[in-house]
Amino acid sequence: MSSLAESTTAPPPKDVGGKLYMQGYRPAIVVKKRTPKHVQKGLEAAFRKRQNIKLKASRDEVMAALRRVLNEPCADEGSLRTLFAEVSESLSQLGLSLGGSEDWADRLYIEDKKGGLLFSDDELDVAEQAQKRMELMYNVDAWSTQLVVRVSSGQLLLTSGIEGTREDVLSRVLKRLEEDVRYHSELFDEPTSRLILSRIDEMGLPHSLLALDAQLLDNIAELLVLAMATLRGMVSGCVEQRMKAVRAVAAQKATQALERVRLAVTPMRKAFAQARTQLGELIDQLLGLLDELSAAVTPHLPVQEDDSDEDYY
Repeated sequence: MSSLAESTTAPPPKDVGGKLYMQGYRPAIVVKKRTPKHVQKGLEAAFRKRQNIKLKASRDEVMAALRRVLNEPCADEGSLRTLFAEVSESLSQLGLSLGGSEDWADRLYIEDKKGGLLFSDDELDVAEQAQKRMELMYNVDAWSTQLVVRVSSGQLLLTSGIEGTREDVLSRVLKRLEEDVRYHSELFDEPTSRLILSRIDEMGLPHSLLALDAQLLDNIAELLVLAMATLRGMVSGCVEQRMKAVRAVAAQKATQALERVRLAVTPMRKAFAQARTQLGELIDQLLGLLDELSAAVTPHLPVQEDDSDEDYY
């Protein structure tokens, strides 16, 4: 029996591991691969060495700033933007700026002469997470600023829209509509920006982006109403003109304006409707008004007489 047992080969242990952990267990510590930038010898290497010395001297300051990004609570958007401004300025002075050629964790992967790391693996993880949070804070700061500027510009146009000729007002309104609708679509409909917005919410960062966008769409609705009122006034002024020659010139200008509006808003109808149902309805009203006004002004256009051989006899 003993010899039989010795001759029996035990089956190999079952491999319960997957492609990630081939031995069937998860290691206690997963060391991430860092890829610091390769620099050429000479000025670039000398500059990087000076930066490394600065980072080494400011090591505690660097980590304090990174942990502040991760741990400091932001009660509202104002406190978030203040935190972002202060930390981004201090980190930029230390060589860690957003949009650089290296991720922060890669930049802080600095080896000493003995092969040790200036920043530990845990601290490099902190740098990685802090950069992700700072990038989202940057989006909140930049997008909020852009929306505030657009909302203010729209309000200014609405309050001073009656100034200038009707043609000037219409041109400014169309330009504002095109730019604001395009911006809204890029910010809230594009997959990349929508993903960023979802990450901002998942991270719990306070922001007023949706509230500002609502104000932007309110402005767009009012601008569409202003455009329709301007077109009505333009056609009314044409039809009521008593002098036939002057009326014909006004009719030509009105027809050109109607066509310009049609060409501008028709391709954007889908974007208007996606942004807000009310805007889609207003665009339909505007397109219907264009047909109505065109029919009213067409009879007043100058009649071009066809050339005839009879003119020569």
